[in-house]
Amino acid sequence: MVETNKWYTVEIGNQNSRIWFKLDDKVIFDMKDCEPLSGGHIAFRVSGTTGETPIYAKASIKDLVILHQ
Repeated sequence: MVETNKWYTVEIGNQNSRIWFKLDDKVIFDMKDCEPLSGGHIAFRVSGTTGETPIYAKASIKDLVILHQ
């Protein structure tokens, strides 16, 4: 899905029971959350595989913006 050593623009949103994920402005998913949570935490996990073996990768995050409405 993604290449190594390349910057990506990621947008993750949640508004009015709708959640979405965009990668470089391409919608990966956009759906209604039928049982939305009222609060909680957010976490980022970067992982992949080398065939059958899972790996955990390094990632850099710049220009992180969190909006709450």
